[in-house]
Amino acid sequence: LAPRRLISGPRLLSQRSSVSCTATGSGSGNVASAAPIAEQRPHRVPFGAVPGENRGDRPIEKPIERDDPWFWLRDDDRKSEEVLDHLRAENKHTETQTAHLSALREELYNEHISHLKETDTGPAHRHGPWFYYTRTVKGLSYRIHCRKPGGSDSSLRQPAEDASEEVLLDE
Repeated sequence: LAPRRLISGPRLLSQRSSVSCTATGSGSGNVASAAPIAEQRPHRVPFGAVPGENRGDRPIEKPIERDDPWFWLRDDDRKSEEVLDHLRAENKHTETQTAHLSALREELYNEHISHLKETDTGPAHRHGPWFYYTRTVKGLSYRIHCRKPGGSDSSLRQPAEDASEEVLLDE
């Protein structure tokens, strides 16, 4: 096979896949640091009907076991310093290797946000004497669930503007 030439300038996705990529640097001239590699530790994980454990209504009758050498990384309580140190090392490595992308990351985020209406109120739905709706506020990454009284006139399609809002759930 003939050696492939590197393509300079912008490349199409199909062209990119033909170029071999190696971890030789972060793109800014820095030599790549070694990524943290988690140690493999032997561990068997049972699947199916395990005595003393609730495995659902119909677990596999004859339990089977699988090898999971990275089971030690499971830390449901997020308290194992060994696991947290490994995750911190991975995050630091990723940050170092992608530092040259920070301007692009910011540009993409700003473009994405420019297409969103950050402060908005959803349509109100009447249920009994109340109108229920959600609203979003600029700077918050979650919705606020609210309701307003609808009064005794059930033909109203929207709550009165001066009706007092009651926050049901501030996610």
